[in-house]
Amino acid sequence: MKRFFSLIIFFSIILVGCTKEDGEVVIDSVYKNGNEFFQGQKIQVWVGAQVSDMSEANYKWECSGGYFSGPTGLVQNVWVAPREAGEYLISCTFECEGKSAKRSTKMTVGEYFFDKFSVASTNFSVTNFKATYADGEALLVGSKSNTRGSYRRDFGDTSLYNPVTFSADMAWRTKYKNTSSSMYYRLAFNKPTRYDGSKVKSYIREVLLEIWPTSTGTAKNYSLDYEVFNSEFSTATWTNIISGRKPEFVFADGAKATDKKGMRPITFAVDGEYNIIVTLDGMKALESAAIKTWKTANTNTDKLNLKSAAIEVYEQTNFYLDNVILKLQ
Repeated sequence: MKRFFSLIIFFSIILVGCTKEDGEVVIDSVYKNGNEFFQGQKIQVWVGAQVSDMSEANYKWECSGGYFSGPTGLVQNVWVAPREAGEYLISCTFECEGKSAKRSTKMTVGEYFFDKFSVASTNFSVTNFKATYADGEALLVGSKSNTRGSYRRDFGDTSLYNPVTFSADMAWRTKYKNTSSSMYYRLAFNKPTRYDGSKVKSYIREVLLEIWPTSTGTAKNYSLDYEVFNSEFSTATWTNIISGRKPEFVFADGAKATDKKGMRPITFAVDGEYNIIVTLDGMKALESAAIKTWKTANTNTDKLNLKSAAIEVYEQTNFYLDNVILKLQ
C-alpha cells in the first residue's frame, strides 16, 4: 500500500511539472522512497518542478558520494549508494529557457545491508514461500509440505570477508512440529581466490545454526555445524560443533504473543578471529572457536569470503521477519 501511494505522489509531481508560472522555473523538491539506505543500494530519485515549457527542460544530477546509474537529463534518476556509511547530498539543477533552480536532499547510508520492510522487498530470493509485506514486516508462508523454504540474500560482492554479523527479528506463527520442524540460519562462503597460484584443496563453505523452537522435554533444540568442501574431489563433510538444549532457543507461538507478534532478535556471526557467536535477545547464547581450530590444524590462511546469508524453515510453517541486517565489523 505504501508503494501504491508513492506512485500516486510521483505521478502527481509529474502533472505539477507541467504547470506554467509566468515563465519562472520553480523546483519543489528532490524526492526519494525512504530515509536510510544500505551500502550499494539503488534508489530511485526524482524532482517536482514548475516551468513555462517542459519541452525545454533539462535536469542535471550531482551527488557528494556514490553515483548515478540512470540516463542523464531526465526528471528521475537512480542513485547507487557508496560502500561506506555516512551522509551524502544529492542535488538536481533544473534548467529551462535560460533560467534555473536547484534543490538538494540528504541521503543517509547505514549498514552494509539491511531490510526493514517499509515497502515490499526485492532484496531476497524466495523459494517455497509466499511472501507478503505489511506493517513494516514480512510474513512468509511455506508453500509446500515436506519441503524447506528459503529466504536468501546473495551478495555477489567478492570483497566481503569476516568479521560478519547476520541478524534478524523473527517469530514463528503456525504449523511448527515439535520434532521435525526447525529453522536454519546459514552463512555460505565462496571458494577462496589465491593469487600465488597455489591450489585450494579444501575450505569452509558454510556455517549453519539450526533451531527447533518448539522442541519439548529433554530433546535438543539447537545445533551448530560447519561444512568443509574438498575442491579436489568435490566432496563435502559436515562437522557438528555443538548441540543440546537451552531454554533460550524455545520460541512461543508468535500468533499468541503480545509483544510485536513475539519477535525475537537473533544474530549469527563469525568475527575477525574466526569465532562463531550466536546471540538471542541481545545475550550471548553460543560461542565456538571450531573454525579457528580447523584453520590451524590445516594450515589454512584463507579468509572467509561471504557468498550469501539465508533463513530457512521446514514444512509449511508461517513466520514473521523484520530488521534483517548484515554488518561488516
